[in-house]
Amino acid sequence: MDKKILMCDSQSLTWCGRISLLLTFCIVLCTMMFQIWSYYFSLVSQMDTLVVESPKVAGIIHYCDGQVVTAWNVEDCTTNSSAISCKSYGRDGRIFLDANGFGNVSFVDDVMIIQPLDACLKIMYWILPW
Repeated sequence: MDKKILMCDSQSLTWCGRISLLLTFCIVLCTMMFQIWSYYFSLVSQMDTLVVESPKVAGIIHYCDGQVVTAWNVEDCTTNSSAISCKSYGRDGRIFLDANGFGNVSFVDDVMIIQPLDACLKIMYWILPW
């Protein structure tokens, strides 16, 4: 251990090379982790800002004793011998009928059919995006 190590000795250069290589690997790995982390959070923020499709109310009608009491986005209601049929607009997907009361409601193309004539219903129909 009496041997004196000089600055430009081969042992000093070897030690310096190993430490430099170790620091280079650490810097590269830290840079990769930072890039992956920032990419992940950019994806998460993009997903958060996207508009998530949700069900939308497309029409409301309150029908009781042969008369339309209130209606929204439902027009041209006509009565025939056994049912009332109303035209609905903006129906461009799958629908869900939410009917409260007594009577039957069905859709044929864009026409809502309510049976029987003495039915009393509050109907909301929803457009489902999925």
